[in-house]
Amino acid sequence: MSLKSLIISSLCTATAICLGYCIYFDRKRRNDPEYKSKVHRRRAREQLEQMELHRQGNYSQQHQQQDLPPHHEYVIRSGTLPDVTDHAALERYFLNEIKLGDHLISQGHMDEGLGHLANAIVVCAQPDALIQMLQSTLPAKIFRPLMQKLQEAQLQTRASIPSSSSAFIESHQMNATAAD
Repeated sequence: MSLKSLIISSLCTATAICLGYCIYFDRKRRNDPEYKSKVHRRRAREQLEQMELHRQGNYSQQHQQQDLPPHHEYVIRSGTLPDVTDHAALERYFLNEIKLGDHLISQGHMDEGLGHLANAIVVCAQPDALIQMLQSTLPAKIFRPLMQKLQEAQLQTRASIPSSSSAFIESHQMNATAAD
């Protein structure tokens, strides 16, 4: 027997022993009378923790896990719009609101998610194109409430920012539309 075949047979034997060891202890673990009850208790505990987080409205852990912006980083309702003359700040705000709105809707928090999407539409340079895209991708039962939220957000935005800033946003939107 050559050295090469001896090494290969030794490795195969060691692999078979390790695999047998793993199968033996996995079977022993699964046949333990407490195994199923431990799994059920752990799953029930995890489910209760998730329900408690949703009930309390504590989304901060979810945002940290998925690299989302904090829930109230920019919210028009609280009057903290980014500087409307800073294009980069408006772009960050827009992207954060889109991402947060999408995430909240996917988690079942429709009202909050639609509010964030409406905030994004308000500062969008091309709101008509965005609305058309959302209309084609969202179901009607979600799109109709979004339009209502959009009207509310537009009214709140006009009331919360100075008239010169409002004129800047409108002219920014008009310039973007004219460029097309």
